[in-house]
Amino acid sequence: MTKLTLFDKALGYVSAPYKTRAMQHRQIQNAITDRESGVDGSARRAGRTGRTDKTGYSQQPWGVWGTRTYTSATRRVAVRKSRQIYENNVLGRAMLDRATDNIIGEGMYVVPKSSDDGFNAEAEAFWKNYQGDARGMVDNATLQRHIFRDWKRDGDRGAAMTRSGTIQAAESDLIQSPQNEGDTFGRAGRPEIVDGFRLATTGRPKSAFVQVFDNAGRLDYAEIPMRNFLYIADTDRSDYTAVRGVPALATIGWLLEQIDGTIEAVVMAHRMAAMFGLVVQKQSPGKAIGNLPLKTNASGDSQAQITLEPGMMAYLGLDETLAQVKPEQPTQGYDMLMTSLVRFAGLNFGLPLELALMDFSKTNYSSARASMEQAYRGFRVQQQRFASCWLSKWYRWRIAKAVKLGEITGAVPADYLNHQWYGQPWPYLNPVDDAQGTMALIGAGKTTLTEELAKRGMSLDEWIEIQSAEINKASEAGVTLQRSSATRDAVMPEQASNDQLQSTDEQPQAEA
Repeated sequence: MTKLTLFDKALGYVSAPYKTRAMQHRQIQNAITDRESGVDGSARRAGRTGRTDKTGYSQQPWGVWGTRTYTSATRRVAVRKSRQIYENNVLGRAMLDRATDNIIGEGMYVVPKSSDDGFNAEAEAFWKNYQGDARGMVDNATLQRHIFRDWKRDGDRGAAMTRSGTIQAAESDLIQSPQNEGDTFGRAGRPEIVDGFRLATTGRPKSAFVQVFDNAGRLDYAEIPMRNFLYIADTDRSDYTAVRGVPALATIGWLLEQIDGTIEAVVMAHRMAAMFGLVVQKQSPGKAIGNLPLKTNASGDSQAQITLEPGMMAYLGLDETLAQVKPEQPTQGYDMLMTSLVRFAGLNFGLPLELALMDFSKTNYSSARASMEQAYRGFRVQQQRFASCWLSKWYRWRIAKAVKLGEITGAVPADYLNHQWYGQPWPYLNPVDDAQGTMALIGAGKTTLTEELAKRGMSLDEWIEIQSAEINKASEAGVTLQRSSATRDAVMPEQASNDQLQSTDEQPQAEA
C-alpha cells in the first residue's frame, strides 16, 4: 500500500496534480525498496543472521546486498600482501612500474577547451606552474605516477583537497571506519558506513573517514565530504556496498612466489653442480656429524644441516660410501615454464611478455606489433579512467578555486571548466612501417587524423598550431623544412597503380 507523508498530504489538498506526482514517486520508491530488501522473494534474501565480530562480514545481513567477494578484514590483508610483493619481489615491482611508465609516463597533460582562447592560455599556464603536492616534495607529473601506482598496488587511493589548493595523500590503509568497528546500519538494516565510507541510500559515497592524529597525538578519524575528496578504486563488482578496490599484486602473489621458488631451485642446482668437496674417512665420525647445526625440516622435525660450499669437507665412517649428488640442470623446458608463468603474471596489468621481461629478442616486428596494439588498447582504457575519475575532478576543483580567488584574472567564459586530458605517446616499434600504415588507414577512411594524434598524446588544434609555428619560423628564417620521402610511398594500391601508369605515359616512346 502506498502511503504519503504528512507534508505530501497537506500539499495534495491544495494541488491535485502534486498529489498524483507524489503518489507515483512513492510507488517507484517502494518498488525499489522492496526489490533491494528481498520482498519480491528473490534469492538475495537468503542468509540473514546477526553479527559476530567488528571487522568481518560474517553473520551480517549481507544476504540483502549479495555475497561479498572481499570483506574489510580480508581486503586489508590483501593490501598488506600486495605492498610486500612490491617491496620484496623484483618481478612484481617491475611489472607495476612498467605499467606506470606506459600509462602515465612523464605525466598526462591537460588542454583547456573553453570557448575563450585567452582563458585557455591563462588556465594552461596556471596549471603548468601549479604544484599540487601538499608536502611540496614532487611535481604534478611525479604525483600522478605515485597516485596511479598506489591505486593499482592497493586497489584504491584517496586524497583530501585542502583549503590551500593542494591535495593531501590518503592511502588505502588510512581510509577506515571510525575506531575500526566495521559497518553501521541505518533504516531497515541498510548499510550506512561501509569500510571507511558513509553511503547514501543509493549506495553513493557521501564522505570518507581518514585516520588522523589530534593535537595530543591521539588517533582520530576525520570525515571528509566526497566533494572535497579525490578517490579512485578498482572495485570487483557493482553491488551497493562495493566501494573499495582489489589490489592488483595480491591476486598474482601465489604466481610470483612460484616464479621465485623456481628461480631459487635452479640457482641452487647450478651452485651444487659447481661445487667440489673432499671426503675424510674417520673411525668415529659421530663427533663431526654431531657438531652439525640443526634445522627444522618440512615435517617440523630437527635434523642435521649440511651447508653446501665450495671446498667443503664431508665425514664418513670406514664402512660408509659416498654417493655423489648430481643435480639435474634445467633444460629447454625451464625457459618455456618461466615464459608461461611471467606471461600469466603480466595479464593483470595488460603487459605482454616482451614488456614484462623487457626482452624483444625472441619476437619479430609482426608479433611484437600485435602484442603492443593489444597492450595500447588496455593502456588507453586505464588512461581514460584515471583522467575521468581523478584528474578531471582535480582540475575542475583547482581551476574553479583559482577563478574564485582571482588567481586567473582574465575573462571567464561560462564553459571555463571544459578540458581534455592527453596521455604521453608511446614509442614507434618501426617508425617507417608505422607511419606508412597510419597514412594508409587515414587515406582509406579507417581512422582520422584527430584519432591518430590523440593516440600520440596530442590534439588536432595543438598539432596545427605547432605545424603552423614551425612553417612560419622556417619561412622567416629562409630555412626549408625537410620532409621524409618515406611518407610518399604510403598510398593506396589503386593510387599507386594510377601513379605508375601516369609515369609510364609521360616517358618518351622509343622510335620504331
